[in-house]
Amino acid sequence: GGLDGIIRIWDAATGEFQKALVGHDSYIHDLAWSPDGRTLASGGSYDATAKLWDVRSGLNLRSIKHPSWASKVVWSPDGRTLLVSGGESGIAKFWDVSTGAERGKVEHGRYVLSSVWSPDGSSVAFTCSGQAAQMFDTAEFKVIRSFGDEVNETNYSSAWSPDRKRLAVATSVANRSAAAPLM
Repeated sequence: GGLDGIIRIWDAATGEFQKALVGHDSYIHDLAWSPDGRTLASGGSYDATAKLWDVRSGLNLRSIKHPSWASKVVWSPDGRTLLVSGGESGIAKFWDVSTGAERGKVEHGRYVLSSVWSPDGSSVAFTCSGQAAQMFDTAEFKVIRSFGDEVNETNYSSAWSPDRKRLAVATSVANRSAAAPLM
């Protein structure tokens, strides 16, 4: 995804250009493949949309309007929900991929740097600028647990262990544990 709003798909083995997906009005900040590999999600900045693309045909399947620029797109492990977040206020919305209906919303009050689904899809970890990393339940969209300092810390990224027992968080604070036990 580029500054020109065009997504380019390449054959990774040969380096051969395959197709261009055109539909965003401006910068594309994030891309994510669906778990089955048939659909690509893109997050557009200034057009404030997330788009779902049929990779085979190159057609836009659905455009999802976000309240602000859409800087992060992340698929649920089962491929049924797309999480779109962005904007200075850190609004994150959970969208049903098949219907386009909003399933839930989380507001962080700060720019979302990363979001990652747990392997079982029951929760999402968010990292934001100047805020503790937070884990939200995906059924009720409420905070389950926070990790780190609420005021003095920026957590840049996070990753779940495959067994969902640990969450690794990349932080701005020195001498912090790299993985927080969850169980």
